[in-house]
Amino acid sequence: MFRQALGEQAILEHHSGVDPEDVGFKNKLASENWDAPIVVTTNVQLFESLFASKTSSCRKLHNVANSVIIVDEAQMLSPDYLMPTLEALKELVNGYGCTVVLCTATQPALLKTDDFADGVENVREIIKNPRQLYEQFRRVAVEVAAGRFSMQDISERICGHRQVLCIVNRRKDAMEIYQALGESDGNFHLSTFMCAEHRSSTLQLIRERLAQGQECRVVSTQLIEAGVDVDFPVVYRAEAGIDSIAQAAGRCNREGKMTEGGKVMVFQLETRPPVGLLKQSADEGQKTIRKHNDDILSLDAVTDYFKSFYWKRRNANGLDKKNIVKQLASGAASQSVNIPFRDVSRAYCIIENNTTSVVVPWAAGEQMARDLAESGVADRFILRKLQRYVVQVRQEIRDELILAGCIEDIFGDGTLFRLINKNIYDDKIGLNTEQSLSYETTALFV
Repeated sequence: MFRQALGEQAILEHHSGVDPEDVGFKNKLASENWDAPIVVTTNVQLFESLFASKTSSCRKLHNVANSVIIVDEAQMLSPDYLMPTLEALKELVNGYGCTVVLCTATQPALLKTDDFADGVENVREIIKNPRQLYEQFRRVAVEVAAGRFSMQDISERICGHRQVLCIVNRRKDAMEIYQALGESDGNFHLSTFMCAEHRSSTLQLIRERLAQGQECRVVSTQLIEAGVDVDFPVVYRAEAGIDSIAQAAGRCNREGKMTEGGKVMVFQLETRPPVGLLKQSADEGQKTIRKHNDDILSLDAVTDYFKSFYWKRRNANGLDKKNIVKQLASGAASQSVNIPFRDVSRAYCIIENNTTSVVVPWAAGEQMARDLAESGVADRFILRKLQRYVVQVRQEIRDELILAGCIEDIFGDGTLFRLINKNIYDDKIGLNTEQSLSYETTALFV
């Protein structure tokens, strides 16, 4: 879209989804320096670069000065690093001539108030009348189901619809509900245990069936809530934060073609969301639902949700879990101005590196992984292309897969594995670690 409007030469894409074959020498240099009128990148790339200590990550930052920074899906700024992120944005505005635009359908409560002294100031809405716009784009009716439901209960409800999307909080829940639907060409599953290329292929089939009016029932994790353009008449959403429920609602009657509006059902499973951010946001979401049961997606409901969520985390130091702001302030205040750049760079890590990459046997990924294993050379070009065929697994799952002889260490250094047991990568659900693993005989000898 940007290229069509502004021309090929005006746009630089700098993110992991760019095909290495499309990146020439000129674009590679531009990525290193962000030397282009418009740079399309990710929040992770931008903010981790701002806190980086390595020259390779910092050399592009001079081009950020005097720019317009558009942060899309601003509600997804990591709560664990919200305070240092806001401080970085404020510094860019106050000291480097930047303008920051926060884009989202669920505006997080980031303004400076008596309860949130660290918030941002001098902010104005670009939209003249947000409430009027909200009413204009009201395309769904939201219903909150009473009680708790089993996987079988939800699957039976889903089967009652010709086209429906169900979004849950855990991969295991998505798999169980999908399997309970039974075999059908119209049933689909989406999760991060499917590699990116697999997900893209599945989404293409989903869009085709929706456009043709065919049966299409999809069970997905939250991955479908942002940046995925699909349009369902009915959406089921497991309990979550108000922002997630609103994002799910954005996949319902998205194009506004249903005269009677779409239907969004918020429900609670017997299994609660996992402990941590998902559970905290779901608990705050339930409180907001009880307070704003007449319209849980209203502007007031969204503001109340974020205020309560941020306030509770802030009191527990949960908006800066690594104490990054304190480290920077202490270093700057010292007589020697001893700012711990390296420590801060290690601390500010939006995506925690506690997973292992496993190349799965999907399409071209299997052959590329085999070629790498045979050559023993970490070819950067192939590694970039392989990102489309990788699944990230937690260390305990990796260890179990190693013990069962299901994966092979490509370079022998633990950085990249390939799946050699094809039986546990399914064409419908991706990597299936819930089934009993078939152990290779040699793996049982010490």
